[in-house]
Amino acid sequence: MVLFARTLAFITAALWCLAATPGDCMDQPAIAPWYRNLGGAVSLRFDDGLESHITTAIPLLNRYDYNATFLVNPGTERYRARQDFWERQVPAMGHRLGNHTMNHRGARNIEDADYEIGEAARTIWRIYPKESKLLVFASGGGRILWGGKDWEQAAPAYRQLVQKYHLIDLYDGKHPYLSVRSGMRTEDLCAQLGTTLDRRGHQAYVFHAIGSSSLFESLKTLVRGYGLTIKEETLAGLLRCLDERKHQLWVAPLIDILKYEQEAQGATIRLVSSGRRSETLALAVRTDPELYDHLLTIVLPLRQGMAVVSVRQNDEPRQVYNDGSGDALADVRPVNSTIIVTYGAVRAGHKDRAATNSDERD
Repeated sequence: MVLFARTLAFITAALWCLAATPGDCMDQPAIAPWYRNLGGAVSLRFDDGLESHITTAIPLLNRYDYNATFLVNPGTERYRARQDFWERQVPAMGHRLGNHTMNHRGARNIEDADYEIGEAARTIWRIYPKESKLLVFASGGGRILWGGKDWEQAAPAYRQLVQKYHLIDLYDGKHPYLSVRSGMRTEDLCAQLGTTLDRRGHQAYVFHAIGSSSLFESLKTLVRGYGLTIKEETLAGLLRCLDERKHQLWVAPLIDILKYEQEAQGATIRLVSSGRRSETLALAVRTDPELYDHLLTIVLPLRQGMAVVSVRQNDEPRQVYNDGSGDALADVRPVNSTIIVTYGAVRAGHKDRAATNSDERD
C-alpha cells in the first residue's frame, strides 16, 4: 500500500503535466520514496541481546559503518552483565535498542504485561533521552505466553499496551521480515537486495546468534527443525553485498526506516505559487511530529536553465544537495509548513539541479 500510494502520487503529477500547456509543464515537487531518494531500504535486527552480538556482530557492523537494531531484555542477567555496553557504548556507536520486554518470558496477566512492556520502554527512553519515545517492539517468548495465549491471540488489553507506550508492533502482520536461520547462504541473502531495489521496498533481516551453535541451541534445533545460529562469514558476506550497493540502498536502524515510511505515506507536498526566481510549496503531514521526527527528503521542482540555490522551511534554512541522477533534494522536518525554493542561473558546465553538491546534513 505504501509503494502504491507513492507511485500514484507520481502518476498524478505526470497526468497534470500532460494536461498543462507546454510553458506551464515543469517538474512538480514530490516526497522521495526513501531518505535521500535512495532506491530501497534495509534494516538489520538482532534479537535477545546475545553475547555474540557484542563480540561478533557489532564489530562487523562498525567496520562497514552500518547501524543496526538490537532488541534487548533489560531485566535479564545476560543484559545486566553487559549493561554499560548496551546503555552507553551501543548508543554512542549509532545503533538503536528496541523493546523485547524486560525478561522475555511473556506475562501471566495484564499487570505483569504492563511491567514487562512498560519498564522495558522506560529503560530505553532513559538511554536515548534526545530521541522520540517511538520504539519498535517484538513480544518476547516464554512458556506462560500472554495470559496463556500467543501474542497475536491475546486479549485486546495486552495489545493496547502498544499504544500506551508508543510502540510499533513488529508482529502485527504489517511488517514482513526474513528470519535468517542456520544453513542460509550469503548468496540467498544478497539476492534479496536486488528484489528490494526492483520494488523500491524495505528488506528487514532478523538475526539471533552469530558464530558456532551451543549444545543447547543444537538440541533446540533438533526439536523445532531449524537453527537460529548463523556463521560469522554469512553475516560478513551480507555486509559486503550491502557495501557494494551503498549508493543505492538506505541501511538504517529499523525505527528510522519505519518512521520515514509512515511519514512519507501520509505526507503531501504541492506547489502553491510561483515567482520569477522562487517557488512556494506547502508540506502537509498526518503523523505526530513528537513521535515521527525523521527528516523527509523532498525532490525539488526543476526550472529550465536554473538551479536551486536555497530552501527554507518556515524561514529555517535547509541544506540542498544532489542525488546520483542530478535531482535537487532537501531534507525537511515532517511538520505542516511552507517551503520556499529559490533559483539562480546555472553555472557554466554545471548540469545538476542544485547549485551545491554538498553531502552536509542539518
